[in-house]
Amino acid sequence: MSILNKIFALWMAGQSLTDHSRLVRNFLSNIAVILSLLLITTIMTGTLLIGGVYAGYLALLANGFTAYAALSIIGGVLLFFIVILGFFLVARFKQLRRIPSIMQSSPLTSRVSEVGNAFMDGLLKRTN
Repeated sequence: MSILNKIFALWMAGQSLTDHSRLVRNFLSNIAVILSLLLITTIMTGTLLIGGVYAGYLALLANGFTAYAALSIIGGVLLFFIVILGFFLVARFKQLRRIPSIMQSSPLTSRVSEVGNAFMDGLLKRTN
């Protein structure tokens, strides 16, 4: 339920901003929509995966495996996929740790950051 509360909070933040910040309000509303669609997609994907595991279990039972053997096979296959996904997750975390050092050494990111800051200053009509 906490994910839905966060989505609702983002939506309310987007709706409660003043009219001169329409861009920010639309941005926050779009983020809330994307998060909602992501949540629905995750639930539906999980449902399909559970159905696939159950169908595999029933197929093994129908082909003459005992309940214990079918559970062992399904459990082994799931454990195999979890280990593979774990390796991908560790690799991605290692890749994410390298990003700050890469961005600090690149002159392009500092230029992009300056352009972004100048855009936000002009958008919000700030003067230094």
